[in-house]
Parts: sequence; structure tokens; C-alpha cells
Amino acid sequence: MVTNRRFLLTLAAWVVGAATACPAQTDAPLPRGVKAVWDLDKAYRQKTSTRQRVCLNGLWRWRPAEGAAAAVPAGGWGYFKVPGCWPGITNYMQKDCQTVHAHPSWRRAKLRGIIAAWYQREISIDREWAGRRITVYAEYLNSHAAVYLDGKKAGQMRFPSGEVDITPLCRPGGKHMLTMLVTAMPLKGVMLSYSDTASAKKVKGTVDRRGLCGDVYLVAAPADARIADVKVDTSTRKWRIALDVALEGLAGDARYALRARISDNGRSVRQFTSKIFGRGELKDGRIALGEKWKPAKLWDIHTPQNVYHLELSLLDAGGKVLDAALPVRFGFREFWIDGRDFFLNGSRIFLSCVPFDNAHVSAALASYAGATESLLRLKSFGINCVYTHNYGCQPGSHLGFAEALKAADDAGMLVSFSQPHFGHYDWRAPDADRNNGDFTLDIRKTYKKMFTRWRLDPLDEKHPIYNLRYKPTGAAGLFGASNGARLLGIHSPRQLSLALQLGPSRTRRPWFELLANIYLFTTDKALLRPRGSNPWPAAKTFTPAATVRLARLKYKGNYEPEPLAMERLAVYMANRYRIKLIHSKPIDIDAIDAAAWPVAHMTGTGAFTLTPEQRAGIKKYLAAGGSLVIDAAGGSKTFADAVTEQIIPLVGGGKGSRLDLREPLYRAVEPIDQVRYRRWFAAALGNRKHQPRLRGFRIGDRLAVIYSPDDLTVGLLGCEVYNIRGYAPASAADLMTNIICHVSGVKLR
Repeated sequence: MVTNRRFLLTLAAWVVGAATACPAQTDAPLPRGVKAVWDLDKAYRQKTSTRQRVCLNGLWRWRPAEGAAAAVPAGGWGYFKVPGCWPGITNYMQKDCQTVHAHPSWRRAKLRGIIAAWYQREISIDREWAGRRITVYAEYLNSHAAVYLDGKKAGQMRFPSGEVDITPLCRPGGKHMLTMLVTAMPLKGVMLSYSDTASAKKVKGTVDRRGLCGDVYLVAAPADARIADVKVDTSTRKWRIALDVALEGLAGDARYALRARISDNGRSVRQFTSKIFGRGELKDGRIALGEKWKPAKLWDIHTPQNVYHLELSLLDAGGKVLDAALPVRFGFREFWIDGRDFFLNGSRIFLSCVPFDNAHVSAALASYAGATESLLRLKSFGINCVYTHNYGCQPGSHLGFAEALKAADDAGMLVSFSQPHFGHYDWRAPDADRNNGDFTLDIRKTYKKMFTRWRLDPLDEKHPIYNLRYKPTGAAGLFGASNGARLLGIHSPRQLSLALQLGPSRTRRPWFELLANIYLFTTDKALLRPRGSNPWPAAKTFTPAATVRLARLKYKGNYEPEPLAMERLAVYMANRYRIKLIHSKPIDIDAIDAAAWPVAHMTGTGAFTLTPEQRAGIKKYLAAGGSLVIDAAGGSKTFADAVTEQIIPLVGGGKGSRLDLREPLYRAVEPIDQVRYRRWFAAALGNRKHQPRLRGFRIGDRLAVIYSPDDLTVGLLGCEVYNIRGYAPASAADLMTNIICHVSGVKLR
């Protein structure tokens, strides 16, 4: 919000004096010393050579809307300040701070319950705006506004912000009456308003902060080719500034360029120009450009004064300026997360965070002055990061954040925004999976980025997660991303967390039972790790007592379900035994060299077929003294069958010999007297649950192939998860350590 200080406004700005205004006797009287000043010459104004933006904040005519009124009221006007949410709803998170000057006809109305209200004020159009596109822009709107000019409907805006073109209805040099009918709709109503405004107004729901909750502007911009939006990204890791620019009104056959000028206190410090482009080169109406740049100063929490201004111009092919955007203020900085650590501009930063509720509580606290006071006070006792909590993303969750974010830049405070709450989506709708697409489709995109090789697909109704402990009726519908050995993530298009909070009532019992199954599945029927514990061991500095080398084999199939399994084993062996494990990137089977890699590991989760070259490569490798260790990741039977058909015949076939606990490999490094399997698999093995099931295939007296039809790979990653046919993580690590060291000739005991 633009502050009172910036507008030279104290109680209200904007004077009445228009011939088109409603008769004075129809308006509520204002207290002595309070006036509605609508003279745009006194308003806050930004301008460039091609555009202007004038702020319409201040005291507007205002009155509650009655019924399904669509015609602009002729009278009964009171006054209320813009921006600000309508009064009447107060609690620990929301306070009234602005006075409603009520008209006698509705003075006793309960404003807490209104869902729609009219706004009105006079505007004047500068003569010099002739030929420009003139719009009304609302920076933050809760939730829908129909816009009228001199009683004629010009268009509509929707949450969270909107712009309406009033060019056809206004006259440069003239005065007009601007009116808005603002309706507080829940999100479902906002979405419905795109196709049916009348029905949208009937959607029931709570909107706590209603009305024009951000700055309102009158904007004059070029009518044709123009800049619609500018996003600035800076990187200290790449020392680069990148611009993402939205453009409108481009001609189909014309060519354009963008020119950027960066200034520091009015002094130019960097300039660059994009390549020539046409409308067809835009993607979703936007185009990107950037430049390598290492500035002299960075924005940081200790140097918030280090800011620059970007002036961006749209040029025609001849270099003529078609549009000059308003300056964009930014600090050169980059924040990123690496594992458990946060970094700002390359330096590790420890965040001391508290909630920041100014934009929830009131317009006064959400202003620049109010936000600055709060942030500086927090910073004075060590806070360097604030976050917006209560999962506020719906209409009415908060007021506009523009001024609070500017205050954070000036105060040197980092700001984090909360994600939407599960309960904000309509999970009961028949098209929930598609239209909670705002959520489910975003989840799909997120999973695609996290797991580039694995898709998020529906789980089969026979999946054990549906009958592990309970058999919830009608609770199917989960999605999962699997690497073939284990589930990497589970997604539910329905809201499950509420059932967990409220308990297993009759109607919620299936969802409560499903959540219980999910818990048992993801913990292998054990307890969750303590909060703050890290399953990845911290690497210690050590002097190697021995070094072993292992190659990871690559073939056509799922050859690497757990890319970090050997990485974690290497840390384990180093920390516990001071053994340095050097492991390769995946190597083609037919290219493996026994001299370079005395031990090779092969794993997978599905069927595979070796080429003649690969079979020859394995035989050559084994004949040269190499040893091959194989395990079926997750205990995959299809992979185990393929090993029996494709690999075992290369070493004479048969079942090989069972490597019981008397074998020397169980004493190579860590004496193993018994093994431990995953809980459900151990139960299935009965009295054999402490005996290893490894098979050995020899060439002469040497163990050439050691094969486990049960999982070792997932165990090496330390994952406690149900439905893995194999060894528990601790046993998997001890077994693999002994196997590698034994076939490498390393003995520490």
C-alpha cells in the first residue's frame, strides 16, 4: 500500500468538486477537518516518457450493496478509505483501524455480515493522455469487482489483482465518475465468476478481509506495443542478472528489442540490449533476457541500502522507444538452500524467524510506516527472517503485501511466504484431481523436478498400503512415485490431515485408517525418527587404513534405482572402519576393466536382457580376476529371474553354494553372527530370519559372483520402509562392507 506519508495524506485524501458527482445532500456528512480530496494534481504520480501511473488511494464514497444490485446507486453514500478491508470482523489476527463515515440510511447496518459494497470517486483524465490506453488497476482485491464509468459497465477484476480498460468510456481532459461494486467471494466463487458472475455471488464461504485491500491506480500506457510486467532475478553464483518481461500489443510482422539501464542513485552502472525479436518468439506472452554482471555492492541483511533501479524500454527495429516501463527497484542478491544449510550471497546464514502478521492485522500495520516499525523492532533483538503463517493464500487471508515487502528491503529482513493449506482446495468435487490441479498438477510438476526418472502414478488398489493394518472402505485414490524398489513419495488428492486431527469418527474413519496405514508403511511399522535427526551420516576426516575400488554397472534397464546408496556406504565404511571406498559412475557392462575395478556391483528392479557383447564382457571381467556382487533392489523377483537366466549361466549355472555364516567373508571386517531382515520379511522367513541367504559362484577357489536375491541396495540408503524384501539397513551395510573387503583381499581383523 502506498503510505499516507508518500501521499501527504493524514486522515483522507481527495477533494470533491466534480460536476458529475452525486448531489452533496445525498452523502453522509464528514467530521470537521475531514475532506475527500479528489484532485489528481495532488496525488502520488509516477511517470516515464511513455506512461503515467496516478494513485487513487484516499477517501472514497462507500456504501453496502443491497441484494443483487447491478445499477450504480443514486444516493445513500457514506465514506471509507482505500486501501483497507471493510470493518466489523475483529479478532486476535484482525483489527479495525479505519473509520466508516456512515449514511443515516444504513448507519445501523451490521457491517460484519455484508458480502458486497459500492465504491465511488471522481477521476480526471489528463489531456496529454490522448491516444493512450487508460486503465484502472487494483493491486490487491478481495475478491471481485465490477467497474463502472459514469454508470456504464467497463469490465471486471478478480482476486488477487486486476486491471480494467476504460479507454472507450473516458475523454482526455474530462472528468468522470468511477464506481466499483466489490463482492467478497471465496475462491470457488472467484473461479466460477469467469463463466457465471451471478452464480459466483451466491457461493457461500468466509472472506475475512473484504474489499479493496491494496493500492488503486489510474494508468496511462501506450495503446499498442507495451511492457506489461518486469521480473528481475539476480544470481551471485552465476554473477548474472536475468529479466523476464511480459509484452502486450505487439504487431505480428514487426521486430522489437528491449534495452535495460541499471542505475545507482541516478548514476548509470550497467546497460544492455536484447537481440531483435518478433511476437512469435514470445512464450506465454513473455520473453527473457540477461547479462553477466558482478555489481560493486550487494543487498544483504546488513546492507539493505544497496539497491539499484532498472529502467526498461521497448524499442522498434530502428531503436525508437515505444514504451518505457516504470523503474523497478531491486537488490542484487541470491538466497538458496543446500541440504540443511541456508546461503545468502554465498555465505552460510542462520535464520532466526518469527511470524509476520502486519498484512493480516490491519491496513495501518500493512502500510510502509507500520511494516517498517515492526521489522526494525524485530531486527533489534536478532530476528533476520519473517514468515507469513496461517497458510494464507485465499481471498481474504490478508491485505496487500507491496508496502511490507518494500519495508523489508529497506530494513534488511528476509521474508518467506507460507504454502496453501490442504483445506483450501475442494477435495469433494468430481474433478478434484484435475482442478485441484492448482494443487495436484503442481504436485506432479514438483515430483517431475525432484524425480526426473520416476512418474507420479495412481497406486494399484491391491497395493499393500491399502491393507497393511486396516482395510479402509472407499479410500483408494493415492498416487505414488516409485523407483521400482520403494515409494519415493505419496500424494493424496483428498484432504487427509483433518481426519488425523479430528480422529476416527464414523464418517472419517476410512481416512483415519488410510493415514494409519501410510504411517506404518513409511516407517516399516516402527517409530518415526526423532525430529531434527539426520539419516545421512556426517563424514569424518580420517587416514585410510585400506582402500577398495568398486564399479557400478550400467545396462539397458533400471540399473540405478538408488543413486546415493554407494555414496552413503562410503561414508559408513570411512567413519566406522577407516576404509576408503572409491566407487565409479555407472559403467557399461561390456567396458568393465578388472584391473581398474576389482569389484563390480549390479542391481536393478526389473527384467533385462544382455547383449552378446555384454555377456562376453562379464565373462572376460570374471576371468581376469574381477568379482561381481549382485542384489535384487527391493527384492524384485523379475530382476532375480533375469539374473538367473542371464548372469548365472556365465559362471556354470546351477544355484551356486549357500554362503552360510561359517564363510570367511562374514569375518573380513565386522564379524557377523546373525543378520536382520525387514520386519515383514523376517516374519515370513520364520526360524530362518537370522540366517543370510547369499549365494556364491566360484571360479576355482575364488568367489567370482556373490548374489543376493534379497535387497541390499535400499538398505544401504538407510531407508526404513515397508514392502522391501531384503535386509534391514544396518545388516545391509555390514554385509556389503564384508563382501567388498573380502573379495578385495582387505582384512582388518
